[in-house]
Amino acid sequence: MEATHERWAEPELHRMRGLLLERQGDDPATVEACHRRAMASARSLGAKAWELRATSSLAAYLRAQGQDIAARQMLNTALAAFSEFGGSRDFVEALSQLKELQSLPA
Repeated sequence: MEATHERWAEPELHRMRGLLLERQGDDPATVEACHRRAMASARSLGAKAWELRATSSLAAYLRAQGQDIAARQMLNTALAAFSEFGGSRDFVEALSQLKELQSLPA
């Protein structure tokens, strides 16, 4: 990516790195930073589907860290902004995740 300057897959690469670091038990701040970088990269490219996927991944990570409220707020915002993806797998998964979070006590 650095050599060719082809950045179309950059958001997904950062998201996948975050997932891998999470599985390895890496530092939570590093894992979160990868997911946030994926979101920012997708936003800068106008890649809304990848932004939704990155947001959903970060929300799942935050939930695993006990940050249910932050995850819920993040998904609420993302789903409101990405309603045009209502039939996509990523949208359905994010909506399911949000419904699960909403059923938890505040």
